[in-house]
Amino acid sequence: MPTSRSRSIWTSSSRRCGRSTTSSSRSCGCPDTDGQGIMTEILTDPARFDTSVDPANLRDLGGIDVPRGTVRTGVALRSDDLSSMSPAFAEKLLGQGLRSVIDLRSYAEVSQTGRGPLSAFDLTYHHVPLLDTAASPAHLARRFGPMTPEQVGTWYVEVIESAAPRLALCLNIIAMSDGATAFHCSAGKDRTGILASLLLSTVGAPAADIIRDYAVTESNLGAVGDRMRRVLGGGAADESDHGTSATNALMGAVPDSMATMLQLLDARYDSPLAPLYAAGLDTSTVARLRRRLLGTG
Repeated sequence: MPTSRSRSIWTSSSRRCGRSTTSSSRSCGCPDTDGQGIMTEILTDPARFDTSVDPANLRDLGGIDVPRGTVRTGVALRSDDLSSMSPAFAEKLLGQGLRSVIDLRSYAEVSQTGRGPLSAFDLTYHHVPLLDTAASPAHLARRFGPMTPEQVGTWYVEVIESAAPRLALCLNIIAMSDGATAFHCSAGKDRTGILASLLLSTVGAPAADIIRDYAVTESNLGAVGDRMRRVLGGGAADESDHGTSATNALMGAVPDSMATMLQLLDARYDSPLAPLYAAGLDTSTVARLRRRLLGTG
């Protein structure tokens, strides 16, 4: 992996939020970007950002073409752990439109690093744990042992079915949030990948694009692992004993893992969102998501 990593950061004329210790406050006076930010790829500048702790797997879901249009940028971002970053990077995110964070990590994971620098800013934080235990790739590999892509995809479906109410809650949060919402777990691969796939499904994204977005994480995992070891030290699970994506699909973002998940959902249900509808997701929420993500009904 190169030491300078590409970031998806959107630029806009929004001024930076003032600092606040009340995360749910809406009194900062910053304009609501509501998906109007313009995304650009930038290289992390070591003189401005700390490349050892800033997110290594952060990207916008915007730009994907779907039957109803193109997914807008500046609405939904997916990432690895956002609790550990330099203050400068936190200010960059907040100054350019971030308004809500969904933390998908377990209680144990949150207890290690908390909310980090973002807790000092004027945004809304939602802790919605999808799993009860730590779930970095190495933690999962230690728990399950080597898995094929088909087994990983089957496990993803089990997560969706067991955590359907919480995933429905996440979609509601994104639908109702002002500005941009970032959602993350530890590596930004499994739990984050599941939520990203469901969010893209609300606007009818083709399976190939959902799989392609998931697979982007593969090239970032080396940097993600290095970052986790620097941040957590001895608390980070050792990945060296669990193989690579070629021998253990849990250690990578293998396209066939996401493809299997989507195929199984299609076989079992009328829609990938069916488990969430059964758990309380409302069609009005999906309609609002489509307006936010596409600018249409």
